[in-house]
Amino acid sequence: MKYPTIYSIDFDGTIVEAGKFPEFGKPIEKVVAYIREIQNRGDDWILNTNRDGEYLEMAVKWLEENGLHPSSVNDNLPRMKDFFKRNPRKIFANVMIDDLNAGGVYLPPLDGGMDFGSAIRALKDGKKVARQGWNGKNQYITLGDEFTYKDSSGRHEAVHQTSGRKALVFHGTIGEQVGWLASQADMLSEDWIIVE
Repeated sequence: MKYPTIYSIDFDGTIVEAGKFPEFGKPIEKVVAYIREIQNRGDDWILNTNRDGEYLEMAVKWLEENGLHPSSVNDNLPRMKDFFKRNPRKIFANVMIDDLNAGGVYLPPLDGGMDFGSAIRALKDGKKVARQGWNGKNQYITLGDEFTYKDSSGRHEAVHQTSGRKALVFHGTIGEQVGWLASQADMLSEDWIIVE
């Protein structure tokens, strides 16, 4: 059984512009739209904020008035409490969205793809990655750090060790291309996936 994805989402500076606490600014429309899509998909989202008491009530009221209905507020989902057989202090979520994350608010693609930065991190972890939109079977990229090559005569062969430097290697239908360069379309796409 596949469970809905759990998103943990901050309030101030993430769903709404940060204001002079306890007031807050205008909604951040791309995040509001993202949450609506999460809700439409049947996934869960937890309002995970430092607000409490009357200030938390202000935030929850604003969310409800704007059609945003968290599955939980500053607490784990009941199914996770059952899974852990307790209520851990840390809120469990598959995705954390917060303006204080390294790099600020990042909204990962809802179709399961990754951006190019995430694909690079996966490569550094030893994974193979590819774009969902690539044509052709068995095309993917790896990160290489030692290469064997022959000169044009085919008589001289050498192993090139990069002394800590690495290069992207494209694996395609006709072999490998060492030193593959991503196009702008590749770098700006969010349909990167990990290949098994």
